[in-house]
Amino acid sequence: MAFRRLLKDVANGLYYDGKGGWTPKVSDAFAYEDTQEAVKAALKLDRQSIHLVLKFPDQRLDVSYPLAQVEAPKLPRLPGADTPL
Repeated sequence: MAFRRLLKDVANGLYYDGKGGWTPKVSDAFAYEDTQEAVKAALKLDRQSIHLVLKFPDQRLDVSYPLAQVEAPKLPRLPGADTPL
């Protein structure tokens, strides 16, 4: 079953439109091709109330996952190095 990966600010109920704005319409929300792309975008948006929504044709199957606790991965460092690899 197909689903769309959307970003939603649950504090105001709006979906990210992929152009820097927000929309109340699910149909106008930007759908990410994969979850990793959606999580990267959420990190850039830096909102505590952002959720990744897996939106199915049957809304009873929708899943909303909070991304506020997600952090960018730490890059490994060589011993004695000042910058990541």
